[in-house]
Amino acid sequence: ALCLMFNAGASAVDFDLPPVQPGTRWHLAADSFHEAPQDLFAAGEEPHAGGLFRVDPGVAGLPARVYGG
Repeated sequence: ALCLMFNAGASAVDFDLPPVQPGTRWHLAADSFHEAPQDLFAAGEEPHAGGLFRVDPGVAGLPARVYGG
């Protein structure tokens, strides 16, 4: 699964990530709020991003993906 979150507003917005299958979690793949190289995460090193997730203002895209662990 892949979830893309966008915030074109002036303040942070909280998103509820969709539920996932047991044994899997959402992981943050990229965050365009941060400057390179802190904006991308290597496969397998993405931080967990579960439940309610805050998206900072001006974020062009915040992809999150699901996999086990």
